[in-house]
Amino acid sequence: SAGRLLVLLPLVLALLYTPLAFGGTTPNTVLISDALLASSFLFWCVFLLIKRRPPQIPALILICVGVLAALGLCHAYNPKSVFFEDVWQLFEVATYVDGLPVTVDPATTLPLVRHFGALALAVFGLVDLLRDSKTRWFILRIGALSGFLIAVIGIVQRAGGADSMLWGGPERSGKTFFGAFRY
Repeated sequence: SAGRLLVLLPLVLALLYTPLAFGGTTPNTVLISDALLASSFLFWCVFLLIKRRPPQIPALILICVGVLAALGLCHAYNPKSVFFEDVWQLFEVATYVDGLPVTVDPATTLPLVRHFGALALAVFGLVDLLRDSKTRWFILRIGALSGFLIAVIGIVQRAGGADSMLWGGPERSGKTFFGAFRY
């Protein structure tokens, strides 16, 4: 239906965009991917309201995501130390709660928690919609297309003897790259 397609459209865009945009490794590509995943979740919520039905998510997924969210929030908001880049040193924070999970640096943990949160929200909508076999096959085809694009780009680059990715120089690609990914 059109509603399902609207919910899946941001997911499809994320599946196709992220591998082609430096493999989703730059902060900007991660933000765009997170926005696409979160918008898919919002469209799914509207879809459920329009259809007037509750979400059908297995309890195991809810429990696993809940535990991961609790751990992530504990890590993010219980820093044991803070990293200061100008002096390149970690300084211990005296206010952390002993016995709870801690993070070494909240500045690096918070973006990861946001990213995993966006992924978890997208999983909720996807799991609910994947009960339909047409939707499962559609997502499988999009995943295959994304993998095919990455492989074709990698083959073209290797066959052409490129020393960096097609859309960036060696300084952006690092020493090793394959397809759309940089390492």
